[in-house]
Amino acid sequence: MIHCNKCGYIGSYYGPTCPSCKETFNLTAAEIEEKIQEINAAEKSRQYELVAEGHHILADLGRTESQKKYAEMLEKGDAVLRDLDAAMNYYYMAAEKNDAWSAFRYSRLAERT
Repeated sequence: MIHCNKCGYIGSYYGPTCPSCKETFNLTAAEIEEKIQEINAAEKSRQYELVAEGHHILADLGRTESQKKYAEMLEKGDAVLRDLDAAMNYYYMAAEKNDAWSAFRYSRLAERT
C-alpha cells in the first residue's frame, strides 16, 4: 500500500502518480527506509508479490537497486507477468546511473528483440 501525502489516498500501487489527484508520489527518506524494511520482511515470509510491488514503487522513484531487482523479476516472470520490454526499460534506467550489470542485461535483451 502507498499513501499520497497530498490528497490522502491509500491504496495499491499502480504507477508513479496518485490515481486520485494525479500528483507524483514523493516518499521521504524515512518512508523509503520503511518500504525497504517491508520488502525485506516480505522476502523472509516469501510474499513475493509484495516484494515486487515494493521494488516497483522504489524503482519508479529512482532507486537504482530496486530498478535492477524489479527488472530481473520482470525478465524472469518472478511474482509478476514476464514483460521483456518493461524489464529493458528498468534496466535502462539503472544503466543510465552507471550500473554495469543493468547495462549488460539491457544489451543482452536488446540483442534478443
